Amino acid sequence: MTNFVQISNYFGIAISLIFLLMFLFINGKINKSKFIGIIGMAFFAVSFSLNVLIILNRWNLTNVFAFIYLTLLFSLYPLIYHYILNLLNKKNKIIIEKNKFIFPILLLFLSLITHHYLDSSWLTAFITNDFMVSETKSHTVNYISLFFIISYYLQGGYFIHRFIRSQQQLNSKSSATGTSHYLQRWIKYIISGIMLFETTYIALSLFFTRYSEANVVVSLLFVIFLGIIGIKHNEILLEMKLSNGFHKKNSIRKRPSNIDSKEIANILSNMDKIILEEKFFLDPGLKLKNLARKIHIPEKDLSILINDYFKKNFTTYINDFRIEEAKKIIRQEKENCKLDTLYATVGFFSRSTFNRVFKSTTQITPREYLKKINQ
Repeated sequence: MTNFVQISNYFGIAISLIFLLMFLFINGKINKSKFIGIIGMAFFAVSFSLNVLIILNRWNLTNVFAFIYLTLLFSLYPLIYHYILNLLNKKNKIIIEKNKFIFPILLLFLSLITHHYLDSSWLTAFITNDFMVSETKSHTVNYISLFFIISYYLQGGYFIHRFIRSQQQLNSKSSATGTSHYLQRWIKYIISGIMLFETTYIALSLFFTRYSEANVVVSLLFVIFLGIIGIKHNEILLEMKLSNGFHKKNSIRKRPSNIDSKEIANILSNMDKIILEEKFFLDPGLKLKNLARKIHIPEKDLSILINDYFKKNFTTYINDFRIEEAKKIIRQEKENCKLDTLYATVGFFSRSTFNRVFKSTTQITPREYLKKINQ
Protein backbone atom coordinates (compact mmCIF):
# COMPACT_ATOMS: atom_id res chain seq x y z
CA MET A 1 0.00 0.00 0.00
CA THR A 2 3.00 2.29 0.44
CA ASN A 3 3.43 2.46 -3.33
CA PHE A 4 -0.24 3.36 -3.73
CA VAL A 5 0.02 6.16 -1.14
CA GLN A 6 3.26 7.44 -2.66
CA ILE A 7 1.92 7.44 -6.25
CA SER A 8 -1.33 9.06 -5.09
CA ASN A 9 0.62 11.83 -3.36
CA TYR A 10 2.72 12.42 -6.50
CA PHE A 11 -0.52 12.64 -8.45
CA GLY A 12 -1.89 15.06 -5.84
CA ILE A 13 1.17 17.31 -6.20
CA ALA A 14 0.78 17.34 -10.00
CA ILE A 15 -2.97 18.08 -9.88
CA SER A 16 -2.52 20.84 -7.28
CA LEU A 17 0.23 22.53 -9.30
CA ILE A 18 -1.77 22.27 -12.55
CA PHE A 19 -4.79 23.96 -10.95
CA LEU A 20 -2.50 26.52 -9.30
CA LEU A 21 -1.01 27.48 -12.68
CA MET A 22 -4.48 27.61 -14.23
CA PHE A 23 -5.64 30.03 -11.53
CA LEU A 24 -2.52 32.16 -12.04
CA PHE A 25 -2.39 32.38 -15.83
CA ILE A 26 -5.83 31.51 -17.26
CA ASN A 27 -8.93 33.69 -17.52
CA GLY A 28 -7.40 37.10 -16.88
CA LYS A 29 -6.16 38.88 -13.80
CA ILE A 30 -6.13 37.48 -10.26
CA ASN A 31 -9.23 38.64 -8.37
CA LYS A 32 -10.60 37.98 -4.91
CA SER A 33 -12.30 34.74 -6.00
CA LYS A 34 -9.10 33.35 -7.55
CA PHE A 35 -6.90 34.24 -4.58
CA ILE A 36 -8.48 31.70 -2.22
CA GLY A 37 -8.13 29.02 -4.92
CA ILE A 38 -4.42 29.82 -5.34
CA ILE A 39 -3.77 29.58 -1.58
CA GLY A 40 -5.86 26.40 -1.34
CA MET A 41 -3.92 24.70 -4.14
CA ALA A 42 -0.62 25.84 -2.62
CA PHE A 43 -1.69 24.26 0.67
CA PHE A 44 -2.56 20.93 -0.94
CA ALA A 45 0.65 20.92 -3.01
CA VAL A 46 2.66 21.40 0.19
CA SER A 47 0.53 18.82 2.03
CA PHE A 48 1.05 16.13 -0.63
CA SER A 49 4.77 17.03 -0.82
CA LEU A 50 5.06 16.65 2.94
CA ASN A 51 3.53 13.17 2.75
CA VAL A 52 6.03 12.15 0.03
CA LEU A 53 8.98 13.46 2.05
CA ILE A 54 7.82 11.49 5.10
CA ILE A 55 7.53 8.30 3.02
CA LEU A 56 11.03 8.88 1.59
CA ASN A 57 12.46 9.72 5.06
CA ARG A 58 13.80 13.08 3.85
CA TRP A 59 13.56 14.68 7.27
CA ASN A 60 15.58 17.84 6.63
CA LEU A 61 13.20 18.92 3.86
CA THR A 62 10.24 17.57 5.82
CA ASN A 63 10.93 19.94 8.71
CA VAL A 64 10.94 22.92 6.34
CA PHE A 65 7.73 21.86 4.60
CA ALA A 66 6.08 21.25 7.99
CA PHE A 67 6.35 24.96 8.86
CA ILE A 68 4.88 26.00 5.51
CA TYR A 69 2.13 23.39 5.95
CA LEU A 70 1.17 24.63 9.43
CA THR A 71 1.18 28.27 8.33
CA LEU A 72 -1.06 27.54 5.33
CA LEU A 73 -3.25 25.20 7.39
CA PHE A 74 -4.05 27.86 9.97
CA SER A 75 -4.49 30.50 7.25
CA LEU A 76 -7.18 28.56 5.35
CA TYR A 77 -10.15 29.52 7.54
CA PRO A 78 -9.19 33.24 7.72
CA LEU A 79 -8.80 33.25 3.92
CA ILE A 80 -12.19 31.58 3.38
CA TYR A 81 -13.69 34.13 5.79
CA HIS A 82 -12.19 36.98 3.74
CA TYR A 83 -13.44 35.38 0.53
CA ILE A 84 -17.01 35.42 1.88
CA LEU A 85 -16.54 38.92 3.33
CA ASN A 86 -15.42 40.28 -0.05
CA LEU A 87 -18.07 38.30 -1.90
CA LEU A 88 -20.68 40.24 0.06
CA ASN A 89 -18.79 43.48 -0.46
CA LYS A 90 -20.36 45.56 -3.24
CA LYS A 91 -17.27 47.73 -3.73
CA ASN A 92 -14.25 46.87 -5.87
CA LYS A 93 -11.82 47.48 -2.98
CA ILE A 94 -10.70 44.29 -1.21
CA ILE A 95 -11.45 44.23 2.54
CA ILE A 96 -8.83 42.70 4.83
CA GLU A 97 -9.31 42.28 8.59
CA LYS A 98 -5.74 41.92 9.81
CA ASN A 99 -6.74 40.71 13.29
CA LYS A 100 -8.09 37.50 11.73
CA PHE A 101 -4.51 36.54 10.77
CA ILE A 102 -3.03 37.04 14.25
CA PHE A 103 -3.58 33.41 15.23
CA PRO A 104 -1.82 31.89 12.14
CA ILE A 105 1.14 34.23 12.75
CA LEU A 106 1.32 33.24 16.43
CA LEU A 107 1.16 29.56 15.45
CA LEU A 108 4.01 30.10 13.00
CA PHE A 109 6.19 31.55 15.75
CA LEU A 110 5.16 28.75 18.09
CA SER A 111 6.10 26.12 15.50
CA LEU A 112 9.50 27.80 15.09
CA ILE A 113 10.01 27.67 18.87
CA THR A 114 8.93 24.02 18.85
CA HIS A 115 11.47 23.30 16.13
CA HIS A 116 14.20 24.97 18.19
CA TYR A 117 13.57 23.02 21.40
CA LEU A 118 12.66 19.61 19.99
CA ASP A 119 15.50 17.35 18.93
CA SER A 120 15.37 15.72 15.50
CA SER A 121 13.78 12.45 16.70
CA TRP A 122 11.00 14.27 18.56
CA LEU A 123 10.40 16.58 15.62
CA THR A 124 10.16 13.59 13.31
CA ALA A 125 7.63 11.96 15.64
CA PHE A 126 5.62 15.20 15.76
CA ILE A 127 5.39 15.51 11.98
CA THR A 128 4.75 11.81 11.27
CA ASN A 129 1.12 10.64 11.03
CA ASP A 130 -0.13 14.10 10.12
CA PHE A 131 0.54 15.62 13.57
CA MET A 132 -1.92 13.21 15.18
CA VAL A 133 -1.62 11.94 18.77
CA SER A 134 -0.09 8.44 18.84
CA GLU A 135 1.01 5.83 21.38
CA THR A 136 4.40 5.66 19.63
CA LYS A 137 5.12 9.30 20.46
CA SER A 138 6.42 10.69 23.75
CA HIS A 139 4.07 12.52 26.11
CA THR A 140 5.66 15.88 25.25
CA VAL A 141 5.20 15.38 21.51
CA ASN A 142 1.63 14.17 22.06
CA TYR A 143 0.83 17.30 24.10
CA ILE A 144 2.23 19.50 21.33
CA SER A 145 0.26 17.57 18.69
CA LEU A 146 -2.89 17.82 20.81
CA PHE A 147 -2.40 21.57 21.19
CA PHE A 148 -2.18 22.08 17.41
CA ILE A 149 -5.21 19.84 16.77
CA ILE A 150 -7.39 21.58 19.38
CA SER A 151 -6.24 25.02 18.18
CA TYR A 152 -7.10 24.16 14.58
CA TYR A 153 -10.62 22.97 15.37
CA LEU A 154 -11.30 25.82 17.79
CA GLN A 155 -10.30 28.22 15.04
CA GLY A 156 -12.43 26.27 12.56
CA GLY A 157 -15.43 26.37 14.90
CA TYR A 158 -15.07 30.13 15.35
CA PHE A 159 -14.95 30.81 11.61
CA ILE A 160 -17.76 28.38 10.77
CA HIS A 161 -19.84 30.29 13.32
CA ARG A 162 -18.93 33.53 11.50
CA PHE A 163 -19.85 31.93 8.14
CA ILE A 164 -23.26 30.91 9.48
CA ARG A 165 -23.81 34.41 10.91
CA SER A 166 -22.97 35.91 7.50
CA GLN A 167 -25.53 33.63 5.89
CA GLN A 168 -28.16 34.56 8.48
CA GLN A 169 -27.49 38.29 8.01
CA LEU A 170 -27.79 37.82 4.27
CA ASN A 171 -31.04 35.92 4.77
CA SER A 172 -32.47 38.77 6.84
CA LYS A 173 -31.77 41.18 3.97
CA SER A 174 -33.05 38.89 1.23
CA SER A 175 -36.48 40.45 1.22
CA ALA A 176 -34.94 43.80 0.37
CA THR A 177 -32.82 42.62 -2.55
CA GLY A 178 -33.26 39.57 -4.75
CA THR A 179 -29.58 39.30 -5.58
CA SER A 180 -28.80 38.10 -2.03
CA HIS A 181 -30.66 34.80 -2.56
CA TYR A 182 -28.02 33.30 -4.83
CA LEU A 183 -25.21 34.44 -2.48
CA GLN A 184 -27.04 32.84 0.42
CA ARG A 185 -27.16 29.54 -1.46
CA TRP A 186 -23.47 29.81 -2.41
CA ILE A 187 -22.36 30.46 1.19
CA LYS A 188 -24.49 27.52 2.31
CA TYR A 189 -22.66 25.28 -0.19
CA ILE A 190 -19.29 26.55 1.09
CA ILE A 191 -20.20 25.83 4.73
CA SER A 192 -21.59 22.39 3.85
CA GLY A 193 -18.47 21.49 1.84
CA ILE A 194 -16.13 22.53 4.66
CA MET A 195 -18.08 20.63 7.31
CA LEU A 196 -18.29 17.52 5.10
CA PHE A 197 -14.53 17.55 4.51
CA GLU A 198 -13.69 18.09 8.20
CA THR A 199 -16.16 15.43 9.36
CA THR A 200 -14.79 12.92 6.85
CA TYR A 201 -11.22 13.69 7.91
CA ILE A 202 -12.02 13.20 11.63
CA ALA A 203 -13.96 9.98 10.98
CA LEU A 204 -11.10 8.51 8.93
CA SER A 205 -8.49 9.37 11.58
CA LEU A 206 -10.57 7.85 14.40
CA PHE A 207 -12.20 4.78 12.88
CA PHE A 208 -10.36 3.77 9.71
CA THR A 209 -7.42 1.39 10.09
CA ARG A 210 -5.87 2.34 6.74
CA TYR A 211 -5.94 6.05 7.51
CA SER A 212 -3.10 7.05 5.14
CA GLU A 213 -4.70 5.42 2.09
CA ALA A 214 -8.16 6.79 2.80
CA ASN A 215 -6.84 10.26 3.64
CA VAL A 216 -4.90 10.66 0.40
CA VAL A 217 -7.91 9.52 -1.68
CA VAL A 218 -10.27 11.95 0.07
CA SER A 219 -7.71 14.76 -0.30
CA LEU A 220 -7.34 14.01 -4.02
CA LEU A 221 -11.10 14.09 -4.56
CA PHE A 222 -11.35 17.34 -2.62
CA VAL A 223 -8.53 18.95 -4.64
CA ILE A 224 -10.19 18.01 -7.93
CA PHE A 225 -13.55 19.28 -6.65
CA LEU A 226 -11.99 22.54 -5.39
CA GLY A 227 -10.13 23.00 -8.69
CA ILE A 228 -13.25 22.57 -10.80
CA ILE A 229 -15.22 24.92 -8.54
CA GLY A 230 -12.37 27.46 -8.78
CA ILE A 231 -12.30 27.36 -12.57
CA LYS A 232 -16.09 27.46 -12.88
CA HIS A 233 -16.52 29.89 -9.94
CA ASN A 234 -17.64 32.97 -11.88
CA GLU A 235 -19.78 30.93 -14.26
CA ILE A 236 -21.52 29.12 -11.38
CA LEU A 237 -22.22 32.33 -9.47
CA LEU A 238 -23.39 34.02 -12.64
CA GLU A 239 -25.75 31.20 -13.52
CA MET A 240 -27.13 31.16 -9.97
CA LYS A 241 -27.66 34.90 -10.11
CA LEU A 242 -29.31 34.76 -13.53
CA SER A 243 -31.49 31.85 -12.47
CA ASN A 244 -32.56 33.82 -9.40
CA GLY A 245 -33.11 37.05 -11.29
CA PHE A 246 -35.05 35.65 -14.22
CA HIS A 247 -37.36 33.56 -12.07
CA LYS A 248 -38.45 36.32 -9.69
CA LYS A 249 -42.23 36.65 -9.75
CA ASN A 250 -42.13 40.41 -9.51
CA SER A 251 -39.36 40.91 -12.04
CA ILE A 252 -40.02 43.87 -14.32
CA ARG A 253 -37.81 42.68 -17.17
CA LYS A 254 -38.45 39.67 -19.31
CA ARG A 255 -35.85 37.04 -19.97
CA PRO A 256 -33.98 37.58 -23.25
CA SER A 257 -35.60 35.62 -26.05
CA ASN A 258 -34.27 32.25 -27.19
CA ILE A 259 -31.35 32.20 -24.71
CA ASP A 260 -31.24 29.76 -21.81
CA SER A 261 -29.56 30.64 -18.47
CA LYS A 262 -26.46 28.53 -19.17
CA GLU A 263 -25.89 30.27 -22.50
CA ILE A 264 -26.36 33.64 -20.81
CA ALA A 265 -23.74 32.67 -18.23
CA ASN A 266 -21.30 31.76 -21.00
CA ILE A 267 -21.95 35.03 -22.86
CA LEU A 268 -21.38 37.22 -19.82
CA SER A 269 -18.41 35.27 -18.45
CA ASN A 270 -16.64 35.64 -21.83
CA MET A 271 -17.71 39.21 -22.57
CA ASP A 272 -15.09 40.93 -20.39
CA LYS A 273 -12.40 38.71 -21.91
CA ILE A 274 -13.46 39.60 -25.48
CA ILE A 275 -13.50 43.32 -24.70
CA LEU A 276 -10.09 43.24 -23.01
CA GLU A 277 -8.34 41.03 -25.57
CA GLU A 278 -9.54 42.99 -28.58
CA LYS A 279 -9.48 46.36 -26.77
CA PHE A 280 -13.01 47.17 -27.97
CA PHE A 281 -13.32 49.94 -25.40
CA LEU A 282 -10.50 51.98 -27.03
CA ASP A 283 -12.83 52.82 -29.93
CA PRO A 284 -14.53 56.17 -29.09
CA GLY A 285 -17.34 55.31 -31.48
CA LEU A 286 -18.09 51.91 -29.93
CA LYS A 287 -21.83 51.23 -29.71
CA LEU A 288 -23.95 48.51 -28.21
CA LYS A 289 -24.72 47.06 -31.64
CA ASN A 290 -20.99 46.53 -32.35
CA LEU A 291 -20.55 44.35 -29.28
CA ALA A 292 -23.85 42.56 -29.91
CA ARG A 293 -22.66 41.57 -33.39
CA LYS A 294 -19.35 40.36 -31.98
CA ILE A 295 -20.99 37.96 -29.51
CA HIS A 296 -23.85 37.09 -31.89
CA ILE A 297 -26.90 38.06 -29.85
CA PRO A 298 -29.64 40.66 -30.45
CA GLU A 299 -28.81 44.20 -29.32
CA LYS A 300 -31.88 44.39 -27.08
CA ASP A 301 -30.99 41.13 -25.31
CA LEU A 302 -27.43 42.32 -24.65
CA SER A 303 -28.73 45.59 -23.19
CA ILE A 304 -30.98 43.64 -20.81
CA LEU A 305 -28.14 41.35 -19.73
CA ILE A 306 -25.73 44.22 -19.02
CA ASN A 307 -28.36 46.09 -17.03
CA ASP A 308 -29.54 43.04 -15.08
CA TYR A 309 -26.16 41.56 -14.23
CA PHE A 310 -23.74 44.51 -14.07
CA LYS A 311 -26.38 46.94 -12.78
CA LYS A 312 -25.22 49.63 -15.22
CA ASN A 313 -25.94 50.76 -18.76
CA PHE A 314 -23.71 50.00 -21.72
CA THR A 315 -21.92 53.36 -21.68
CA THR A 316 -20.98 53.08 -18.00
CA TYR A 317 -19.94 49.46 -18.53
CA ILE A 318 -17.51 50.41 -21.32
CA ASN A 319 -16.28 53.55 -19.54
CA ASP A 320 -15.23 51.40 -16.57
CA PHE A 321 -12.81 49.55 -18.86
CA ARG A 322 -11.51 52.86 -20.21
CA ILE A 323 -10.85 54.25 -16.73
CA GLU A 324 -9.04 51.05 -15.68
CA GLU A 325 -6.88 51.34 -18.80
CA ALA A 326 -6.13 54.98 -17.98
CA LYS A 327 -5.11 54.06 -14.42
CA LYS A 328 -2.90 51.30 -15.79
CA ILE A 329 -1.14 53.70 -18.18
CA ILE A 330 -0.63 56.28 -15.41
CA ARG A 331 0.86 53.61 -13.12
CA GLN A 332 3.20 52.40 -15.84
CA GLU A 333 4.35 55.74 -17.26
CA LYS A 334 4.15 57.78 -14.02
CA GLU A 335 5.83 61.21 -14.51
CA ASN A 336 6.13 60.52 -18.27
CA CYS A 337 2.36 60.16 -18.65
CA LYS A 338 0.81 62.80 -20.93
CA LEU A 339 -2.56 63.62 -19.38
CA ASP A 340 -3.39 66.06 -22.20
CA THR A 341 -3.76 63.20 -24.69
CA LEU A 342 -4.60 60.32 -22.36
CA TYR A 343 -8.35 60.72 -22.85
CA ALA A 344 -8.07 59.92 -26.59
CA THR A 345 -5.70 57.02 -25.94
CA VAL A 346 -8.28 55.22 -23.77
CA GLY A 347 -11.30 55.87 -25.99
CA PHE A 348 -12.93 59.17 -24.94
CA PHE A 349 -13.98 61.85 -27.44
CA SER A 350 -13.26 64.75 -25.09
CA ARG A 351 -10.94 65.50 -22.18
CA SER A 352 -13.76 67.03 -20.12
CA THR A 353 -15.82 63.83 -20.35
CA PHE A 354 -12.77 61.76 -19.43
CA ASN A 355 -12.04 63.93 -16.37
CA ARG A 356 -15.67 63.80 -15.23
CA VAL A 357 -15.95 60.00 -15.59
CA PHE A 358 -12.51 59.43 -14.00
CA LYS A 359 -13.42 61.48 -10.92
CA SER A 360 -16.84 59.86 -10.69
CA THR A 361 -15.19 56.41 -10.69
CA THR A 362 -12.11 57.04 -8.51
CA GLN A 363 -13.23 60.08 -6.45
CA ILE A 364 -10.11 61.98 -7.63
CA THR A 365 -9.04 63.67 -10.88
CA PRO A 366 -6.48 62.10 -13.27
CA ARG A 367 -3.90 64.71 -12.20
CA GLU A 368 -4.48 63.92 -8.51
CA TYR A 369 -4.18 60.21 -9.28
CA LEU A 370 -0.87 60.81 -11.10
CA LYS A 371 0.40 62.86 -8.17
CA LYS A 372 -0.58 60.08 -5.76
CA ILE A 373 1.26 57.46 -7.87
CA ASN A 374 4.43 59.59 -8.04
CA GLN A 375 4.59 60.11 -4.27
